[in-house]
Amino acid sequence: MRQRLSSMMSSVRAMFGGSQQEDTAWDMMQQTKEKIRAARQELSDPEKTQFVVVMIPEAMAVFETQRLMSSLKTWKIPMTNIVINQLIPENPECRFCSSRREMQQRNLKDIRELYEDISLTEVPLFDTEIRGVDGLSQLGRILIGDSEE
Repeated sequence: MRQRLSSMMSSVRAMFGGSQQEDTAWDMMQQTKEKIRAARQELSDPEKTQFVVVMIPEAMAVFETQRLMSSLKTWKIPMTNIVINQLIPENPECRFCSSRREMQQRNLKDIRELYEDISLTEVPLFDTEIRGVDGLSQLGRILIGDSEE
């Protein structure tokens, strides 16, 4: 079909004085196909790639994470770690904070049950934006499981 269309388009171009340029669409599609194949191969090699999901403990995020993990499984992309971010610390003085924490704790329970075979890392909500070496070092210690927080 591509050849027929290409031949027909070449004839139409020739009738209107256009040049008979070589049809490069097929070559470009083949090159793109090869790049996608190579990327898929790289992404599915656990020696080279590991996908880490980062989520917040809210119902919609749990749902979206399930969809993402289903897609990763379909594409055979290795994924063995989930980072649960922005966990609100206990604060009995703040009714809003306590309410949000309770909601997060319920969702966290569901997350632990859903992903019992996956390494879960819980990251608290920091009181400031993580910036600079000190902030990144603190986050890094949490992510690698260093008890010196």
